[in-house]
Amino acid sequence: MTIKAILDTNVIISGIFWKGAPFEILKAWHEHRFRLAITLPILNEYRRVLDEMTKKHPLPVLSSILEVIELYSEMVEPVSLAGTVCSDPDDDKFLEAALALPAAIVNGEPAARPVRRPLPAHLPREVRIYPPKQEACPDCGGELKHLGEDVSEMLEIEPVRFKVIRQVRPKLACACCERIVQAEARVGRSREVLRVLYF
Repeated sequence: MTIKAILDTNVIISGIFWKGAPFEILKAWHEHRFRLAITLPILNEYRRVLDEMTKKHPLPVLSSILEVIELYSEMVEPVSLAGTVCSDPDDDKFLEAALALPAAIVNGEPAARPVRRPLPAHLPREVRIYPPKQEACPDCGGELKHLGEDVSEMLEIEPVRFKVIRQVRPKLACACCERIVQAEARVGRSREVLRVLYF
């Protein structure tokens, strides 16, 4: 199976003008180690930024780079998001492209690295409760009482809609010996479907 990736504009530009991880990513694309996917809005952004860079750095090769990208990339029809999802609305176009495939998004901006912010409130929620497997204290057999819960949210992506899965893992404590039991944390399927790579 061919890996497909969406390259953020800063990765393309950095890979053309400087060495380092962005250059290695473009080299991997050149070596056919992954398939570059683009949409018309992404291509237009590449074109705009490359035009700006050509004015600052008039290199003959810059005019042909866009042609190479168009020729050797997979043009996809983006998924239309209902509203702004990314903290920078200009980044939504990359998410829309990745959701259409799915594909990995390669982004080198430090500001884009994960920040634990709540998922947007307008997205529908589905609550899933995962009680511990134990019905009694595993140490002494005593009765378990509700102590609290850990709650985490993940974005699950389904065709044409988003929903937030609210995962609730009740904490139970033994009434006799105070042993605490809880179900193990679950990894979301969205991490398997859409990976965001950072370097």
